[in-house]
Amino acid sequence: MRVLERHGQTRPLSLLICDIDHFKQINDAFGHLQGDHYLKCIGELGRDIIESVDGVFARYEGDEALYAAKAGGRNRVIVAPPPSPSKESLP
Repeated sequence: MRVLERHGQTRPLSLLICDIDHFKQINDAFGHLQGDHYLKCIGELGRDIIESVDGVFARYEGDEALYAAKAGGRNRVIVAPPPSPSKESLP
């Protein structure tokens, strides 16, 4: 919203709140340091995808993230659930 206010424009806004299902199980199984690493990886992936269409992707709370962009046009992206990490894929 600050970006829109700064540019003096009012337009439709797409907003999506994402939640990582069963994140507590990741922390319980691998520890909080690995959980933080997992959140960082998800954040980087989300940021790369969403910023490529001029959107904003940010951590909202705990295991939730927020995506915001002007509605329509090239900001339409297809979102699919990422594969769950296996014990071997985490450092």
